[in-house]
Amino acid sequence: MLCGLYWYTPAYQNQNFMTRLGEQRNIQLGEGSNITLNTNTYIQVEGRFRSREIILHKGEASFHIKHFENKFFKQFERTFQVTAGNLFIVDIGTVFNVQRNTNTDSTVTVLEGEITAGIVNKKNTMVYLTKGQSLSNQNYVLLGPIQTNLDIVTAWQNGHVIFNKTSLESAIQNFQRYTDFDVTMNNSELNNIKISGQFKTSNYQEFMEVLPYISPVSVVTDSNKNWEIRKK
Repeated sequence: MLCGLYWYTPAYQNQNFMTRLGEQRNIQLGEGSNITLNTNTYIQVEGRFRSREIILHKGEASFHIKHFENKFFKQFERTFQVTAGNLFIVDIGTVFNVQRNTNTDSTVTVLEGEITAGIVNKKNTMVYLTKGQSLSNQNYVLLGPIQTNLDIVTAWQNGHVIFNKTSLESAIQNFQRYTDFDVTMNNSELNNIKISGQFKTSNYQEFMEVLPYISPVSVVTDSNKNWEIRKK
């Protein structure tokens, strides 16, 4: 009977975890694995007899997976897999980061060890990734893998964001993941200004105030978290 239950893999546990805007949270699963949630994140954790299955509905999370060291028990170990939009990730023995970009698109980066990743329900698309590699998808198309700066990927875990020739539009959108504020630009060309530097995720005001000193713009604001960026 127990053997039959092992090969049949129904869900016996279903948990939901989330964070608010600007909040981070650490979750320890029963078998010792850890999940760290970034701002405005929602995940669903399913415990099954043969697998541990995570759905990243929105946001970003880092996964630190614990494995059996004993070779005998390792053969009975449950797989750990993550679905984020149309991207499907299977852990091999590792630490990895997943960011949900849109309803369908996500990015996975290996911080330690190795994983396989591909398109949901398409085993022939699975790609092997090791430390420092990232893989993204656009709907049902894979992009990569590419080598990635891990300091940039993991900066959020220390309360920072790092830009390396990042467009001004993307930089502002990154800050808006942590704080609710509005920005308008009086010229569409400003979106493509390149930004580099390290800033605190909790202090977008510092970024807005320093912006005129690192790019050809001026910045004005009111008392209601409304900002305007103008071309000099």
